[in-house]
Amino acid sequence: MIDRITIADTQNHAKLADTLNLIIDKFNVIDNQLQNRIDVNLANHEALKARVITLETVIKPAIITPL
Repeated sequence: MIDRITIADTQNHAKLADTLNLIIDKFNVIDNQLQNRIDVNLANHEALKARVITLETVIKPAIITPL
């Protein structure tokens, strides 16, 4: 997350600050979207790990062990 800029001593600086802040806002939106994707991927990864553990500890021994 990037902090917004506050420059307002001249009109040109204010325009520059506005332009930079638009770029920063767009960057922060993209940054948030990427972080959300990372969080979802991490949750999916943890869910898959739990399924693998289930397969290795419950199903695999049941298949190998005769009834």
